[in-house]
Amino acid sequence: MVKNNKNLSFQSIMLLVPEIKQMIKEKKFFELKDILKDIHPIDLAEGFNNFDKDEQLIIFRLLKFNKAIAVFEDLDTEEQIWIIENLEQNPIEKLVEDMPVDERVKLVRKLPERVKKKLLSCVKKEDLNIIQQTLNYKEGTAGAIMNTFFISLSPQMTAKQAIEHIHSLSKFRRYSSLHAFYVVDSNRKLLGGVTLRKLIAAPSDIKVSEIMSSVNFIKVNVNSSEEEVARLFAKYDLVIAPVVDDNDILVGVITVDDIIDVINQITTKQIYEV
Repeated sequence: MVKNNKNLSFQSIMLLVPEIKQMIKEKKFFELKDILKDIHPIDLAEGFNNFDKDEQLIIFRLLKFNKAIAVFEDLDTEEQIWIIENLEQNPIEKLVEDMPVDERVKLVRKLPERVKKKLLSCVKKEDLNIIQQTLNYKEGTAGAIMNTFFISLSPQMTAKQAIEHIHSLSKFRRYSSLHAFYVVDSNRKLLGGVTLRKLIAAPSDIKVSEIMSSVNFIKVNVNSSEEEVARLFAKYDLVIAPVVDDNDILVGVITVDDIIDVINQITTKQIYEV
């Protein structure tokens, strides 16, 4: 048996497949759990198709919660469907609750109706409304891939109050980014942006309005195409961008993780055109 293997590579995992299968057969779940903790979620997801469906389910159940989420997000659609169809209600509730809304929306869009109903039945009413609103946006637009769970700041907050506000909210929900934050007025109209680093470095009593920067050149309209968004991210080397409606109301954010596939497609196309 392989023991104490930290950061196992994908090649190492492939060598472990027969052993993992045998451990499942012999129900040596404690030992298997010990091996699984040393495998990176991406590598584990890539190797998932080497196991039959029942083995996949057993492996998934043995993973720690945060790792299970990371693995699930990288699985093929067919494997995700199998997990949702065969996992008990309570684990599914925990799984989808901790997934970012944009990831949930992407998942719901590609699920067959029977699986979609089961998944949505596990979502809290508040989150369900947000998911359904996002599903109303046309596929391939900024609105379809944006995350509507984000932390916004008031221009009247001090730097200290802003940091406390971020800390209090981030304790209870997983946000797609805690790198930069957008400033809105009482009507949620976008006014500017500020990074966490800038808030920490600023005098504690300075107003957010005094240290925020303009975001006019990086804001994205909710109806913009994914390709337009990708080009904007690539041009300005963005990590996150605000999404606004036609009235400049902040409705969501897009991170580089949300748009990276489109950026890569554009880059590949440009390479072939050279």
